Amino acid sequence: MNTKQIRMLVVVGLVIVVGGVIVLFYGKTLLSTPSEETPSLTTLGTTDESINSVEDENADKNRAANEESTAIAPRPTQEDAALRARALEIINKPVVIKTAVSPESRKQAEEQMAAAGKIIRENYDYEPPWLELAAYRQVLGDFDGAIEALDFLSTIRPKGYVSFHNLGVIYGFYLKNYPKSEENFLKSIENNSQNIDGYMQLAAVYEYGFQNKTTAVIGLFQRGIAANPRETRLYITLGQYYAGHNNTTEALKYLKEALALDPVNAALEQEIRGLEN
Repeated sequence: MNTKQIRMLVVVGLVIVVGGVIVLFYGKTLLSTPSEETPSLTTLGTTDESINSVEDENADKNRAANEESTAIAPRPTQEDAALRARALEIINKPVVIKTAVSPESRKQAEEQMAAAGKIIRENYDYEPPWLELAAYRQVLGDFDGAIEALDFLSTIRPKGYVSFHNLGVIYGFYLKNYPKSEENFLKSIENNSQNIDGYMQLAAVYEYGFQNKTTAVIGLFQRGIAANPRETRLYITLGQYYAGHNNTTEALKYLKEALALDPVNAALEQEIRGLEN
């Protein structure tokens, strides 16, 4: 399986593409990777940007995992004051718009960022507005501003997974800082082993930016399967990855395990027959 195929696996079924970049909203705000219509990672920001809503099949369990892991105790007064000051510094910083957007999209983003900032002023220790702020800054091409917001959220929610996931997306698919992307995706997966999109997108990062990518990708999917033994996407993707590297034995092993979990999957059954013949 080549890089483009893995990118498609990351995106298919998760997004509705309008323009070159999208943002996902499904309970928790996960940033998307660039779409297949985007010419390359180095030419992002040349098309109009939009914000779209989609449902994710893992939304409920991911939301529950994030809420369970992000419960916090009251903060000491000195720490609270320092965090509040840092929060105000971040939301008061002007947005640097580096993406060509329509006036309507820009107005919408500015209104939503202002609304998020208002909530943060009243209560900085609340996750949703930080995710909103980062998402809209990312849409406008202000990656530094988005990273600041997500880094702050990671500080106040070190056991959450969404902020680390979104940092992985920005570093890997927009800034091409693959080591930082890997670091954040791995933290996201550590905090929520059911974040299937984390495995899928980190696999794409390995394909883009790592020399020992085959070992990394295989190990990642095996880790994901161990944590999610009934998640057919992981079995199928790993099986197809093996098939793309001419390892038919391992490919059939994982594809057949996926078929056992999803016996009515005709396309998968046909793929298995094709490998056996």
